[in-house]
Amino acid sequence: MGKMIRIGDWVSVMECEGIVTGINFSHVTLTTRAQSQVTIPNDTVIQSRVTNYSRTPVHVQSLIIEASEDVAPRLVCGVLTDAAAAVDGVLRKPAPMARLHAFKETGAQYQLWFALADFGQVLDIESRVRIYVWNAFRRHRIPMPTPHMAVRMDARGRSHERATVSDDQILTHIRQVDILSLLSEEQLVVLVRDARVEEFLPGERVVRQGADGQELFVILDGVMNVEEEAGGLSKIVNRMAKGQFFGEMSLLTGAPRSVTVVCETPARVLVIGKEAFGRAIDGNADVIDRIGAVVVARQMNSQIAREAMHRERDAQDLAKETRSLIAKMYKFLWGRKIGDGL
Repeated sequence: MGKMIRIGDWVSVMECEGIVTGINFSHVTLTTRAQSQVTIPNDTVIQSRVTNYSRTPVHVQSLIIEASEDVAPRLVCGVLTDAAAAVDGVLRKPAPMARLHAFKETGAQYQLWFALADFGQVLDIESRVRIYVWNAFRRHRIPMPTPHMAVRMDARGRSHERATVSDDQILTHIRQVDILSLLSEEQLVVLVRDARVEEFLPGERVVRQGADGQELFVILDGVMNVEEEAGGLSKIVNRMAKGQFFGEMSLLTGAPRSVTVVCETPARVLVIGKEAFGRAIDGNADVIDRIGAVVVARQMNSQIAREAMHRERDAQDLAKETRSLIAKMYKFLWGRKIGDGL
């Protein structure tokens, strides 16, 4: 029996699924997810089809999710896979995959596949995937056909969540952004009117390096990691929290995102788009001139700081390499370490 199953394994026997909590000469005991004790004779176990999930390193699960048929399937599939990939417990390889499954009277039906390693956590992970999908659908304005899941929109097409942050609070956050603090009070009011609030969960990407974008993000609460990606690898180069902002070059010039920003904790951000910004400044060239000067000065200061950091790092590396070379010379020429007596 030990070759088939062991205590602690998640198994399925005769349509009964549970964790093996006991094995003796006559029977096997399973504890189901409902904490029921099921005893199965050994002869039955041997003669039955046994699925041992603990002997399989990867388990692929699928969910059926419906979305409005008015939304492009390509967008929905991308949102589904990104949402699943951000969930803790979902494996990166194989990556989540989504396909348009069928058309129903209520809308378009999609099937989302994702892999996990710990079968014992399958129900918790499925729940988290559904939560992330719901949050991502709301953020991307993708309606769900189920009435109680629908996202309510006001006359300007903004999420109902926007009402939880007052205009005065938004105005306070906007004034903390150096390039936006140059706007007049009237221009700021226009910007506040069109700004929107979006929520993100841990692991979700707010922006992806190299992606197109036209929005500026101001962090209302939460912590985010700034990552640089190269050669298929990514490293955290900075952390941001409440009051900080990113994406100004995409807002001002449409430049692709230079970094990836991933939420470390649940977070809310204030999003200001190109159209809203354009309406606020209303062709005011003087504002553009002043903003341009601020951005260039900030970039030059950042470059100077980076160069100083690199010079310090180079000096440290030089000193380290020098000490290493001298140590090798001592050992090779005299057979001793630095500091040893003659």
